[in-house]
Amino acid sequence: MIGVLITMVTQSSSTSVATALAALSVGAVNFPQAAALVIGMDVGTTFTAVLATFGGAQWHVAPVLLM
Repeated sequence: MIGVLITMVTQSSSTSVATALAALSVGAVNFPQAAALVIGMDVGTTFTAVLATFGGAQWHVAPVLLM
C-alpha cells in the first residue's frame, strides 16, 4: 500500500523504484520489503492510468474492455 501511495504522490514509478533500491542498498529495508514496495509502485502506476481513462471512455468502448 505504501508503494501505491508513493507512486500516486510522485507520479513517477522510476523515482520511487530508485528510492526503494537505495533503501535496500543501505539496509533500511530487506529484499522482500523492497520487492513489495516495487510491486506496489507498479500498481500505483497502473492505477493512475486507469483513473485517466475514466473521463475519456465512451459507452461504445465498454464492450471491448470486458473481453
